[in-house]
Amino acid sequence: MTVPVRFLSAFVRRADIATHYPGGIATFESEQLLGEGDEALYCALAMSGHDLHMTLSALGQTGFDTDRYVALADMWHGPIKQVPQIEFDYHLDGFPPVWQARAVACWEVSHD
Repeated sequence: MTVPVRFLSAFVRRADIATHYPGGIATFESEQLLGEGDEALYCALAMSGHDLHMTLSALGQTGFDTDRYVALADMWHGPIKQVPQIEFDYHLDGFPPVWQARAVACWEVSHD
């Protein structure tokens, strides 16, 4: 499945939250403001760069490695920061293009 990029979006795989977030998924869901996601991917939405920075700061303060596990994207321009475990693509059915994020399974991640 894919999750559409809305406004400024931060994406992280549920598997990475379960493994690396202090307290796991239940704690993450109770502490973080989340937008639309799917069975493999969480999404946090921000309306501005400042809001996005605050979201990433809150994640980082828990000890979660945002540099390693969080991908960022803008609904107009697509990926801002990529990580191997999350891919982005777009559809040109109209204007503007519709960007989407997809969680990549661990065995799909290239370690080049």
